[in-house]
Amino acid sequence: MQIKLEIHFKYALASCLIVLGIVAVVSISWDIGKPEIAGFGARYIPMAPLTAILFGLLSLTTITQIVGSRGAVNRVLCYVFLAVVGTLSVLDLTDFCLGDPFDFEAALLPNPEPFGTVMVGRISPIASACFLIATTASGFLTYFRGNRKSVFNDVISILVSILIFANLVFILGYIYGAPLLYVGRVIPVGLLTAIAFIFLGCAIIFTNGPAHLPLSLFTGATTRAV
Repeated sequence: MQIKLEIHFKYALASCLIVLGIVAVVSISWDIGKPEIAGFGARYIPMAPLTAILFGLLSLTTITQIVGSRGAVNRVLCYVFLAVVGTLSVLDLTDFCLGDPFDFEAALLPNPEPFGTVMVGRISPIASACFLIATTASGFLTYFRGNRKSVFNDVISILVSILIFANLVFILGYIYGAPLLYVGRVIPVGLLTAIAFIFLGCAIIFTNGPAHLPLSLFTGATTRAV
């Protein structure tokens, strides 16, 4: 089954728009004081404001890679977005490992409410790790986009495949009524967060193109592809 590169870009844009739609819903829910909307009800933890911001930046990075020119300005803009996402993700993981002494997210939500043993409105360290994976993959995609045969293009898809698989596991936990990490001090990954990671991962894979894994398995006229 031969698939044109332009079609993959359309799929990538559609995936990014879905992520941005999720970001908009989450932002509005926090703005009107109804965070349960961002968590599919009061039983589940909602997506944190910082999580929504990072999703927005990574989605804009992918959109810039697709629709923007390949000039230096476009590439610098992508690097700026990725640097912000990577820095905030590292800061959150560091803060978590040190026992949350800084709580820099208080600038977005100064007085979070408790959700079991954790606080609502704080990004999960698992989500921060996922953002680092997505940032690395998107950074490789930005740097090696002009060289479609680079081995790093396969590394991109492998990293994103791991990202998608991990978040599918989180979604399965919600489907079976036993969401993961809801006991203990680790902030769990919200359902909307896991869904957004899957669409973001698909956007990166589609932008990477059909010549690389896993899309290469389905491209061409071979029996395997069909």
